[in-house]
Amino acid sequence: MQKPTSMMVTGILNLAFASLGLLMGCWGLIQPFVPMPGAEAFEDLYRDGMFLTVVLGLGLIGMATKGLMWFSGFGLVKGKAFGRSLGNLWAPISMVYGLTSTAAQGAYILPKTFAAQMAWMKAQPNADSQMMQQQIQMMQTMSDIMIWGTVVFGVFSAVVYQGIFLILNNRKAVKDYLAAQASGQAMPPRPGVAAASAGDGSDASPW
Repeated sequence: MQKPTSMMVTGILNLAFASLGLLMGCWGLIQPFVPMPGAEAFEDLYRDGMFLTVVLGLGLIGMATKGLMWFSGFGLVKGKAFGRSLGNLWAPISMVYGLTSTAAQGAYILPKTFAAQMAWMKAQPNADSQMMQQQIQMMQTMSDIMIWGTVVFGVFSAVVYQGIFLILNNRKAVKDYLAAQASGQAMPPRPGVAAASAGDGSDASPW
C-alpha cells in the first residue's frame, strides 16, 4: 500500500518548522543574558523577575511543543503510526500555547519592552532635542502597530497550519495506510523482484 503524499508533506513541514522554531527558541532563552549593542535599554527590564519568568517560561514551553512537532514530523516521514499520534497531540497543544503566548506578548511582554525602551530614551542627556523627541514619537506609533501586528500574526499562526494538519493527518487514506502497516500487510513487490521470483521457479507448483 502506497504511503499517502500528505504524510510526507506534513512530515517535512513539521520537521522544517520545528527545527526553525527550536533555533529561534534557543536564541530567545539566551538573548536576555547576551551583551550586545542596545541591550542597555533593557537592563532594568531584565532585572524584573516576573518579566523574566514569563519570557523564559513561554520560551521553554514553546521549545517543548516544537520538540513534539519535530518527532511527529520524523514519524510521518518514516510512515510510522507514532508520527500521527504525536501530531494529533501536538496540534491542539500548539493551538492553546500559540494563543496563550500571543495574548502574553500583546498584553504584557511587548508593552513592557517598548515602555522600557522609551523610558531609556527619555533618560538620555539629549532627550529634549528635536531629533530625540521625533524618535520617541515614532517609537510610540510603531509600538502600537507592532503589538497589533504581533497579535494578528500570532492568532493566524496558532490555528491555521495546525487546523490544516489535523485535517490531513486524520484522512482515511492515512488511517488505512497505518492500519495496513500495523497488520503486517506486505507492500507490493518491485517489478524487478517479482520477475526474478517468477523466473527462478521457487514458487511454481510441482504439478
